[in-house]
Amino acid sequence: MYVTRTLSRYRRNPVEVPVAAAAPQSGLMVLRGREAAEKVEVRGFINKGLFKELPLPSNAVFFTSTLMQLACQCATEDDESFCCSGRFIPDMKPKPFDHRDESLQFEICSATRDCFIAKPVVPHGLTPRFLRFRFRVFVRNERVYDLRDDAKGLNISILSHVPELGSGENLIVGKWYTPFVFVKDCSLRVQMETSLFYNVTLERLWEKIYSWENDDGRGRKGDVVALSVEIEREVDFLFGVQVVRGGGCDDEGFVWFGSGGVGLSSAVFEGMRWIEELVGWVDGVERVDKVVEIGGDGGGWRRFECYVLVERFALRRMDGTLVLNCDFRHTHEIRIKWG
Repeated sequence: MYVTRTLSRYRRNPVEVPVAAAAPQSGLMVLRGREAAEKVEVRGFINKGLFKELPLPSNAVFFTSTLMQLACQCATEDDESFCCSGRFIPDMKPKPFDHRDESLQFEICSATRDCFIAKPVVPHGLTPRFLRFRFRVFVRNERVYDLRDDAKGLNISILSHVPELGSGENLIVGKWYTPFVFVKDCSLRVQMETSLFYNVTLERLWEKIYSWENDDGRGRKGDVVALSVEIEREVDFLFGVQVVRGGGCDDEGFVWFGSGGVGLSSAVFEGMRWIEELVGWVDGVERVDKVVEIGGDGGGWRRFECYVLVERFALRRMDGTLVLNCDFRHTHEIRIKWG
């Protein structure tokens, strides 16, 4: 999952990058600004329609592959050979992207003032032929979707807040973007045409887990209500319908929700769970047994309700379509309401 910074802010304070992207498997996307501000922030970065130096803004540049929607990989020294004409480095067979496979990862580096080069992340790796030479990056007026500088990760200032009990409102406490290669939603070609990025928000809400109606309305102070509820601490919803998450990852490092419905990279899923475990969430099923005595004035109470705090990661396409909800129920945060 990625947080965002404008190019101008990145230039002023590049050292804040590690702080902004503190969660495992997270990173930062630099975005090009708009209108008058853009002319100032790109000064020294763009000249005659060419990017002159790094970073390359994620809403102005993206790289595509024509290799049957597969990822190219680097060769190793064991793959190279020598013949009468000299050294020969073969192009390795492309394969599906897997974030755990470093042979599929390349770092874009500055070669000269307005040229770049791709280097393998793997030590002693050998770059494929089409990436072996210097290349230039041209500026296009149109941006890659309407990416905004609104993904700041966790909002520390409101982490201690919860929505009002019974209000039905969701409190957004975090936001990120994730590139399409970490989501298997439909075919890669369709994703590249419709949603190169996905929105990820972390929302807090109260979920009702128990209610009791006192029909005669003669409830009094001191009345006792006993409840026993079994709570599954993680529940997932695909397009609004509860589904079962598959166990473990497939060969490409994806966790699947529903029967082959949507796949989420383990890099993203593990980042979600890491954030939840940071605030005390634990996996499994818990039975909540409580005996509650009605307090306060208690006179004439008609309804008794019990709520659990839920932290929900919501994955949406760029057009706003809700794809996946991962609900993490915090059973150590239980609230009672009667009235």
